[in-house]
Amino acid sequence: MPAPKIEQPLPTLPDPTPSRAVPWLLMALERLIFFGFISRFALTLNERLHLPPEQAFAYYGQVMFAISALRIPLALVSDRWLGSRAAVAVGFGLQAAGLLAASLFTPAALTLGVLLFTCGSAATYPNMVALLGLRYAPDSRRMGGALVGLMVALDIGAGLGPLLTELVTVQAGDDRALAALASLAALGLALLAWQWRPLAPYHSPKADPATPAPAPGDRLSPRKVVAASILTCYLLSLLRTYIERRLTAPPPLLLLGLNLSPQHPALPYSVLAALPALVLAIVVLRLLRRVPAQPAIWIRLASSAALLLPITLAAASYTTAPNQDAARFLFTAATLASTLFGLLLTPLLAEQALRHARRYPVTAVALLALLLQALQGLVGKLP
Repeated sequence: MPAPKIEQPLPTLPDPTPSRAVPWLLMALERLIFFGFISRFALTLNERLHLPPEQAFAYYGQVMFAISALRIPLALVSDRWLGSRAAVAVGFGLQAAGLLAASLFTPAALTLGVLLFTCGSAATYPNMVALLGLRYAPDSRRMGGALVGLMVALDIGAGLGPLLTELVTVQAGDDRALAALASLAALGLALLAWQWRPLAPYHSPKADPATPAPAPGDRLSPRKVVAASILTCYLLSLLRTYIERRLTAPPPLLLLGLNLSPQHPALPYSVLAALPALVLAIVVLRLLRRVPAQPAIWIRLASSAALLLPITLAAASYTTAPNQDAARFLFTAATLASTLFGLLLTPLLAEQALRHARRYPVTAVALLALLLQALQGLVGKLP
């Protein structure tokens, strides 16, 4: 009598090792373009179209609100029809067209350019995150490190955008600066087209419709872990926002910079702190690879909470430091701790969305980020 067949579990697909350099470079380019244009938007309306400063800043607020409002509908379009790669390509194309139109500086061309740029910018950020995250299996332990690198690219691009745009504007004028930003958008589109096939998602969103079963040794269900980790991320992020707002002199902590010379704008401290913070974050995440998934999440959240102490102490002390060198040291320490806090915490939101919302990953990423942004805005208005 033959022995009964023992059903073996289905083999796990091998964890891919996709190149992360191209998505990181695309994110840095897109954020450089976005913050470079936005940093000059109100000034351009005031200097070129001679609008009053109050009206120019009102238009700036309307553009930022439109970008936030369009993210969810465009994310749904991406999830249902386009896919993250096509959405990023469309976003870069709209940004390039909008910047070229805005460089004409006529009222009609500038209006058309701002509309195109707004739609393109609203589509790119959440799709950039999904473009990288969907290249990993849902249970991949490498996804966290890849998303941390993506956040570093975001910080570097966001910090260098206003600086480089201001330098080009001073040397060559507003029209050349917008044309340079448009050429960077075209470069991003060309790079995406060149790497189109390698950037394909490793898993289709429809391939993982069900929530994964709890791993052996896990005490909580994945849904409870996701809900608790997202709520904790929100609470810690709002607490950091409140601390930095109350304990630092304006402008806000992460917007101050190092003045390289009186003739040039300041280099943001967030850019200077990005590399050491990245090294520390990678060390933490590599150590956590040897820890089971659920304890690794709690250790990551506890590490972020512990960083609030040096942020508070350094941010509270640098304004009353006895000399400039001590103030610079304390401010650098506060910025480094705050940057590391963001690298450990912010990618965790996107990571949970990409692991457990495989049908609508772009929408989940956009919704979590938009909700956090709205809550931080409310905290910023507290007395």
